[in-house]
This record gives sequence, structure tokens and C-alpha cells, in this order.
Amino acid sequence: MNRSPVEISPPSSSNSGSFRPIWASGHSFSNIDADEYAEQTDSEILESLGYVAGSASSLAKEVLGTPPLDGFFYPPPGRNNTPNDPRRSQEAVLELFPDRKVVDFLIQYFLQEINWIYEMIYPPTFMERYTSWWLQQAYQESEDIQFGILVLRLCLCSIQLLPHPNYPHERAIQCSLNELETRCQNAASILDSFRPRYSSLTTIQHMFHYASYLTNESKFRETWIVLADIIKEAHILELHLEHPRIKVSDFEMEMRKRIFGTIYMWDRWMSILQGHWPLIPETYCCIKLPRDALPAAPSVPGAPTPFTNRIIQMRLMIMLSSRKTPEEQPRVPSPASASAIAESIETEIIATLPLPYSLSDYDGQFDNILPSIPLKRVGLRIAILGTLTTVHRPYTGMQHEPNFTNLSSVKEQKAAFKLQKKLIECTMDTIQSTMRFAEMLLGGCKKYFLLSLVALEASVVLSLCVRGLRRNRRAYIRLSRQGVQTFTENSELEGPTNAAFLEGLNFLNEMAHHSPIAAKGSQILRSLHQKLQRDATFDDPEHDIYSNISAPIQHQQEQHQQQQQHQRRAQQATTWVPAASTGMMTGAVLASEQLGNILAGPPVTTSTCSPEMVMDPYAWSQMASHTLPPPAEMHHYAHALPAANLSWYYDNGLVDRYATSTL
Repeated sequence: MNRSPVEISPPSSSNSGSFRPIWASGHSFSNIDADEYAEQTDSEILESLGYVAGSASSLAKEVLGTPPLDGFFYPPPGRNNTPNDPRRSQEAVLELFPDRKVVDFLIQYFLQEINWIYEMIYPPTFMERYTSWWLQQAYQESEDIQFGILVLRLCLCSIQLLPHPNYPHERAIQCSLNELETRCQNAASILDSFRPRYSSLTTIQHMFHYASYLTNESKFRETWIVLADIIKEAHILELHLEHPRIKVSDFEMEMRKRIFGTIYMWDRWMSILQGHWPLIPETYCCIKLPRDALPAAPSVPGAPTPFTNRIIQMRLMIMLSSRKTPEEQPRVPSPASASAIAESIETEIIATLPLPYSLSDYDGQFDNILPSIPLKRVGLRIAILGTLTTVHRPYTGMQHEPNFTNLSSVKEQKAAFKLQKKLIECTMDTIQSTMRFAEMLLGGCKKYFLLSLVALEASVVLSLCVRGLRRNRRAYIRLSRQGVQTFTENSELEGPTNAAFLEGLNFLNEMAHHSPIAAKGSQILRSLHQKLQRDATFDDPEHDIYSNISAPIQHQQEQHQQQQQHQRRAQQATTWVPAASTGMMTGAVLASEQLGNILAGPPVTTSTCSPEMVMDPYAWSQMASHTLPPPAEMHHYAHALPAANLSWYYDNGLVDRYATSTL
């Protein structure tokens, strides 16, 4: 999928031969130009030089002009193809495919159980083309081959999310799913090598679904490469423009907007999640949101369309992107700034949700009309909660220097504690919603990457919140002993937050049998759990650091100590206790709090932190998956550790170092 510009562009004439210096050949440059490029149009030559239609280049504007060009991206039939190419005959192409009944089964499964996730395929027009495609005598045009690749990659997505209890594939598929997957992969690769190849919506569709396939397989580096190619193709087609140079129908214009909106949303979401710069610059998004319903598409009065939830998610991503540029953003936004963004999400998104997608009292009367509504409802809830978590993410209590008690005013301190509480509530809700989402997805559909990746990120945020709560509580104790007037809040949330973290850990441990992302994520969370357990040992009562604490906090500590004793007894009873170095990510790999970073803001760079705090965003995705134990209470993973010296808790320099250390 990582193609060079030469492979994407139409090739020169077949007699180009190998390169020889002009002075060695005896030909003038003008002769070479005439021989090599006489049959190419100006637009084709510019494309081979890397120019894109509609670009700001003076050369492109001068040569290509500005009027709409009907045939710039879609050459007339027969141009630059090879009508006698035996590889493009019906027999040669269909020989690459599985049996027709197998493909029919996989396409039906995709349209009914998978297409709702992205809605990149419009079933009526797709099925019309699908039926006629099988009847063609040859596949000479670029678009014919691209549609064949699309069919194969939709089959790949279906195979990946099988088996399914409602679709017994054994009756339709005689070979193993692995063999069928390999065959579809190889066939798509062969067809993708055919040239010439012209950009089209079909090309973008099959590349996008291949990217989603790679993501479910935890191949994030490959996904990023394919996404870059997708955006390049979208740029060539001018999907980012409200008025492209080519003439399109109203229906096609809406499909272009839907496809570009989905690409834009994926780019923004993955950039925030993994700490990358977005591939689509904000200034290059000059197109309005798509309409909710396609022209002439049937609809039920009052019911959401299949694309309603996608438009809401696009609005969410646009709202996040409209914030200040990374250069203008402080490391920790002010409480007022974070509250303002959260309020705008509440008023502009949540308050305007259609009743079938309401976060509280939703209207389920249309669930039978559009069976995917319940799934989309939960998925949209997770997206909105994730956006709110993005806004509140800096208020875990770990990014402030050194804690909330050091904020400039009591008003700011109270606001920070309020934002921390909101972050914890949203993240706990995210864990519960993700678990409910997983219960609704049957069979192989649990491999859908969103489940495991969101649960991993939410659990990491909760672990940071646990540390932040402890940190502020300990700072309050230290300052109180020094006679400094201060206060602390949210101490009562430490227990529930830790319990929610363990829920996330248990969930990923159970999901590890379905998803490689979950297998790697549970490995990460077990390592974090050990660190939280190690941190909790500093609250040993023998050090008498809580002698002057108020009764509620002291009562909480007594409960926490009882939980620890229960955990130690359970640890002694269990026969499976992983060694600290077995299958665990090291502190160097976990280096940054930005791990996953679904809501973290600008990416971590060496300009903002020390070298050891920088991690390869793909490093964890390349980890080997290990055989996991059956689901169990996660305190079985704890280690009995000796009590540590507490003196560093009262050294501000060491506190700062701890606050930014690896977790």
C-alpha cells in the first residue's frame, strides 16, 4: 500500500526504456521530450511532476486553467488502457476470487453487520454495481479493477469479524477463515498492481476499509501509511472543496462530502489518540457538512437516517479542531478555558441530540426500523464522553506543578477539583458504556478496535486520576502539618476510581481472547496496576502520617488498608503471580502519560519533555501478545512490596519528579 508517485500516476509510453545521459545518447532534450511525452496531455504531465489540480501553484493554474474539467480525473473509456490484456479478462480476474456464493455471503454480512460503523458504502448503488460487475466480459477500465478490489476488501472486513452466531458461515465457506483471508489478501494485492490506475471514490473506499481492517489487527503503523495515501487521493479528487473543478451530480456531491467527512474524522480522532499531527490541515477543509439524507433516499418521518450519528461525530471533531493551535495552547489550560469548551459541547451537541440518540431518556420507537440505532446510540455516547474527557484530560491531578493546592487562588483550586471530578465521572461512564457496547456486539464483532482502544485509554486516565487524588491528599496533609490553610476535595472518589480502573483491566483481560489490542492493553494495565499497588504501600499506618487528618479521610484510609490486607491474602492463595519482568512493558516503553492519549492535545516532543519521556507511538502496538490467564480479580496481579521511605513525599523537588515520572 505504500506506493510511489510513479505507481499512482499514469506511466509514460511503453518505449521509455532505461535512463541514459543526454550527452551519451547524442539526442537533444527536445527530441527526448517529443518522443517520450507527445502522447500525454498537459494535465497528465503535470500530475507526473507532482502537481495537483486546484493547487495554489502558478504553473498548475496557468496550464490547467480554472473551468470545470469533466475528464481530468476520469479519462474517456479506452484511453491508456490495454484492451487485449489477458489479465483483465473475466476468466482471469474472477479466477482470483473465491466462489461467488462465498463472496455473496461475505458481502451480505458486511452490509448488515459492519457497514453501520462508518457508512462509507451506500447499499443501493453498491448492489446495483455489484450485480452488473460480475456479468462483465472484461475489466479493462481502471474503475472496473478498483471495484473488484473494493469487493475483496469488504470481504476481508467480514472475514475478520467472523464467526457470528446469526451467520453460520460453515454452510457457505468450505475452507478455513484463515485460508479465505489469505486468498482475498493476495487477490486484492494483484489487482492493486494493475496500471494505469486513476483516482476515484471507489479507490478511496477500498483503501479506507483496508485501513480499518489493519487497525482491528493492531497494525497502527500500516494504518497510518494507508491513511496518508487516502488523504492524498482525496486531495487529487478535490474532496475538500465545496466547488471542485469537475462536474458532479447532487448525489455524487453528497457522497463526496460523506467520504471526506469520514476521512477527516478518522484523521482527527487517530491524531488525538496517538499524539500525531493531523494529516489534513485545517485550512484545507473548505467543505460543508453532508446532508443527513441523500437525494431521493427513502426516509421515515422523525426517524434518524443511517448517517445521522456520523454527522454528529463530525461536528464533535470540528469543535475540537477549532481550539487554539498547539503552539498557542498552554500545557495545562485554565479551568475557565476547559469549562467553556465543555459547556459548548453540552449546549451545541448534547442538548441538540435527536431523541433516538439522547444520552438520558432516548426514544427507542425507531429501533426496529433501523436495527443499527441501538449500536450507534452507544457508539455516539462513547464518542461524546471521549470528547468531554479530552477537554478535562489535563485535570487528572498529575500535570499540575506540583498539585491543585498550588494554584493561584482558592477559586481556581475549587474549579480544578470540579474538573477532576467531571473527568472521573466521564471516564467511569466511558468504561461502563464500552462494556455495554461489547455485550451488544456478537461473535467476532468484538474484535472492533474501538472497544479495546477506548477501554485502554479510559483505564489509563483513571489510573492517573488515582495517583492525582493520592497526590493532592498527601499534599494537603503535608501543608496542614505546616500550618498552611488549604483544603482538598474528591478524596471520597479514590476508592470508586480505583475500582473502575480494575473494571477496565478485567474487561480487557476478557476481551484479549477476541482482540490483539485488548491483549496488549491488558498487559499494559497489569503493569500500571502493579505501580498503583506499589504507590499504595506508602500509606502504611506505621508511619503515622495521618494522625491529624479529618475523620472522613481517616475512615477512607482504614477501608483502603482493609482492602490491601484482603488483596495480600488473595495473592498468597493464587497460584498465578506474574514476575515483574515477565511480559510487562518496561517503564521506558510506558514513558509518557500521553500513552494512547485519546484526549491529550498536542503530541509529546523532545522540546516539551526530556528524551526519556518520549515514546514511539507505535512501540506498544508492536509488542508480542502473550497467553493470558482466565479472567480473575485483578488484585491477583499485585505484588507484596516492602514499605518505602516516605521522606521524599515532603521534598517538593522529588514530588515534581514523581509527578512527571513514568506510570
